[in-house]
Amino acid sequence: MRPLWTVAEVVKATGGRPEGLSDGPLSAVSIDSREIGPEALFVAIRGDSHDGHDYVLKAIEAGASAAIVSEAYHAGHGGDRLIVVPDTLEALRQLGKAARARSRALIVAVTGSAGKTTTKEAIRTVLAAAGETHYSIKSFNNHWGVPLMLARLPVEAQFGVFEIGMNHAGEITPLVKLVRPHVALITTVAAAHLEFFSSVAGIAEAKAEIFLGLEPNGTAVLNCDHDYLHVLFARARAAGVGRIVTYGFDESADWWIKGVTQLDEQMAADVRHAGAAHHLRLRVPGRHMVANAVAALAVAELAGEDMALALDALSHFGAPEGQGLTLRLGSEKQPLLLVDESYNANVASMNAALELYAQVRQPGGRKLLVLGDMLEMGPQGPVLHAALADAVLRPEPTESTSSVRLCGRSRSNCSAASHRIATFRSQSQRDCGGDDRAAAGGPCLWRRAGAVVTALFFVFLFGPGMIAGLRIRQGRGQPIREDGPQGHLLTKKGTPTMGGLMILAGAVSSILLWSNLSNAYVWVVLFVTVSFGAIGFYDDFLKVKRMSHAGFSGRQRLMIEAVVAVVAAYFLASLSSPDVATSLMFPFVKGSGLPLWYFFYIFAVFVIVAVGNSVNLTDGLDGLAIVPVMVAAACFGLIAYLVGSSTYAEYLLLNNVPGTAELSVVCGALIGAGLGFLWFNAPPAQIFMGDTGSLALGGLLGAVSVATKHEIVLAIIGGLFVLEAVSVIVQVASFKLTGKRVFKMAPIHHHFEMMGWTESQVVIRFWIISFVLALIGLSSLKLR
Repeated sequence: MRPLWTVAEVVKATGGRPEGLSDGPLSAVSIDSREIGPEALFVAIRGDSHDGHDYVLKAIEAGASAAIVSEAYHAGHGGDRLIVVPDTLEALRQLGKAARARSRALIVAVTGSAGKTTTKEAIRTVLAAAGETHYSIKSFNNHWGVPLMLARLPVEAQFGVFEIGMNHAGEITPLVKLVRPHVALITTVAAAHLEFFSSVAGIAEAKAEIFLGLEPNGTAVLNCDHDYLHVLFARARAAGVGRIVTYGFDESADWWIKGVTQLDEQMAADVRHAGAAHHLRLRVPGRHMVANAVAALAVAELAGEDMALALDALSHFGAPEGQGLTLRLGSEKQPLLLVDESYNANVASMNAALELYAQVRQPGGRKLLVLGDMLEMGPQGPVLHAALADAVLRPEPTESTSSVRLCGRSRSNCSAASHRIATFRSQSQRDCGGDDRAAAGGPCLWRRAGAVVTALFFVFLFGPGMIAGLRIRQGRGQPIREDGPQGHLLTKKGTPTMGGLMILAGAVSSILLWSNLSNAYVWVVLFVTVSFGAIGFYDDFLKVKRMSHAGFSGRQRLMIEAVVAVVAAYFLASLSSPDVATSLMFPFVKGSGLPLWYFFYIFAVFVIVAVGNSVNLTDGLDGLAIVPVMVAAACFGLIAYLVGSSTYAEYLLLNNVPGTAELSVVCGALIGAGLGFLWFNAPPAQIFMGDTGSLALGGLLGAVSVATKHEIVLAIIGGLFVLEAVSVIVQVASFKLTGKRVFKMAPIHHHFEMMGWTESQVVIRFWIISFVLALIGLSSLKLR
């Protein structure tokens, strides 16, 4: 059998100088003196904590035939059996480069934010069934691990599988140019190493560097079950990749995982490719494990392997150590199932591990999950760790007791996660009779229902007294526009305004009673609501005092509203994860969205201020504004709940924004207060909402849409408000530019009154429009 290297070949590849060394075979290459055997080559590289030069003598004593050392070491120590080079790490790279140049193997390179090692192992499993396969051991995937694994590539190998990792942009490029793969595979793109990236999109760009070393006519294999596939496709095309193969649970994938079934600790999957159906079985549970195995099937086909042989090999595939490995401990009477997920991870792999753990059954016994902390997450580390609470509290089989142990270097990260889990448990026990699983996806149903009923009861109880008090204090009531429909001068004269005080009092009281007040999103939305309400109250006060429909300066009012919105936008962005904090998400589209960076704050301020004033413009007829507001609040209560739950967000391909589920309680309180107000505002109205209510309610909806990253969806659901605002803008612009009016009167509801519609016809027909728009907006949650 041909040796891995000869001394002469190593000297030629590295450009080194032999000292006290003759030619001979070298059977292994190592940087660890503890694993040195006869005929081994020891490479003394300098690591983060140890310098290999300190162990040269130990390696020689253990039987190493030769050692690669630096000029500095040789000058200070001398010695025999040495190959002297200027830089030992560069020498290792050159040795790896030479190994790749002489190899005729099919080379596969694997990278990704999660699942690299497991996918590499699955590919190794299927290729090893077809021929001699060399592969990266453990997670040797960095600047020294990749060249070391290349240096160990035998000439006879038919296949080579290499894992490539990174935590900075630009790290993959030099490694993949060493590996020069025929197949480049990316498992997924997710929030990892955020300490060194401004966004997940930046991580996608860095992962796409793997295409830069792909051999001519090579193939890219991509998982399509993430939001950054379009980035990878674009970079692959730019790099000249001619063939792209996709796999995943999306029906559009070339290798489509149509269905998955879990059988105890095994998985069965129906996989479709090129019109053929393949039945996959694995000895390890987990949907993510199925995806990793299907990636291996795609590579096996590219390698020309018989599919039956590949499927049979995968039927014996198990989880690597630290990545889902299960151990059964204890006695038969008190069994304990240990699930080892201690390997360093990120949000995507942690969620996959927790999903798997929730599905593992241990009848009559206990089970224990061990998790390590996620490293290199930067300032968002505690937030991202705490966001895992939803997954930790995911419903589990009732016949087994279960616990999760958090461990790692970062005490603050583990403390943040533990605190949020404890908060969820205590909150759910308080609200749901001790069933802590009820809070797994967000606020309990009972709290949302309680918020609606409490706000409604408050307005019913105190509404009549507030109306009577306002009528006394305001005297002649809200001033009526003389240029409007003439019927209003008779039917609405003397009606008090500032009814928004009823809505605010009922909603705020209910929110304070039923919401989790440790949730920062609740306080930001309350801040906007109360602040906009105060601005509207002052405007109403001036109108009543002056008996004029004009309040204080519109420019001043907009400036104050903008200041409030700026504060809210800043805090809402700081509460979100970095990959979505300053991005604009598009409905009906599966993808990452458009990064706005600092322009996001301008956009968020515009949304909050624009919605507040649009609702204000809509409030011109009895009951016209409050029903569309309640419809929008109901929709965003649902959206907040879904976006705030990692489980539902993943299923619906939404961007998960942990913590926003609590805003469904806020929306519930608004609905209850709105129903109570409608009782008194129904025609003929006993009280008008006024700017006090319309600005506050609009501001609330705008803030919730920014928090949940559904600003464009609000423009659809609240399309009636948009129509009212646009009609005013068009009317004013047309009159100033041409001296002519487009509408008989603006806002547009008055236009239809002037056309002869009765007030009830306008109101009910506009309600119908708002319901239809709400259905269109909600359809965006599923149609992607």
